[in-house]
Amino acid sequence: MSLTRTVSLVAAGVAALAVALPATAAAPTKGGLYTATITGSTQTLVSWIKLQVRPDGKSARVAWSCNNAPPPAYLSFKIKADGTFKGVSNPSGHLLIWYIQGRFVSKTEAKVYLSLNLVCAGKGVHTVLKLRS
Repeated sequence: MSLTRTVSLVAAGVAALAVALPATAAAPTKGGLYTATITGSTQTLVSWIKLQVRPDGKSARVAWSCNNAPPPAYLSFKIKADGTFKGVSNPSGHLLIWYIQGRFVSKTEAKVYLSLNLVCAGKGVHTVLKLRS
């Protein structure tokens, strides 16, 4: 078999594999509101999370509640082109208060981790946010 044919077969195999693998992140719905309500958990005190994507789809704002109290703060952050994001509340530059990170797995869902280092009993939560219609 010639080198050219071998390279062509390898390239075709890689292309077929790339098509067969599911995407790990997606673009969010522009202007979409993604929410999760957490009930009956003994692992966290978080009651709900709301993530509002801006109309341009390039940034978002998140709020959450601890024991259904008003949100302690809102946090805005950028969404990368591959659908991943991370927002950090670090007002002093030395003390990490809380952060959210995750990725949009489709236009209607985002997998997130909300880490609450110094608030809400220091317990975070892994959850899936769903687009509200």
